[in-house]
Amino acid sequence: MTITIKPYNNESGYLCLPLVKNIPSPRHHNWKMIHCPSCGTECWMSLSAKITIKRSGGGLQGVCTECALRTGMKVSAKEG
Repeated sequence: MTITIKPYNNESGYLCLPLVKNIPSPRHHNWKMIHCPSCGTECWMSLSAKITIKRSGGGLQGVCTECALRTGMKVSAKEG
């Protein structure tokens, strides 16, 4: 069985990364603090998120929770 990770529109999508302000001390040692590429807010990149982004072949971008929600709301407004 082959599993392919694709955004819902087969073009691009966003992977929601937890905000440092919401989770100041993560339990997982493999979480690395990064800055959201969209807004610069501190967020966590987990190993599983990093692997998912890499496997997407450039289709997914990791952004902070707030940017992912904002972007999702814009897409929904355009569709509806």
